Amino acid sequence: MKREVEKLSIIPLIIIKLVVGTMALWVSFVLFTRSGKGNGFQYYAIAISILNIIIFLNR
Repeated sequence: MKREVEKLSIIPLIIIKLVVGTMALWVSFVLFTRSGKGNGFQYYAIAISILNIIIFLNR
């Protein structure tokens, strides 16, 4: 029973992580594409956020 409660409490954390991650990606995308340099940065940001979610889920 305790395990199920832990699983349920993880779901809102994942949603918060996704929202914050997409906001950070959008901000970095806008800033870096407007400045015209470092256009590959958002791909690194996407990879880092995906890895972050995978590591978070495996805990």
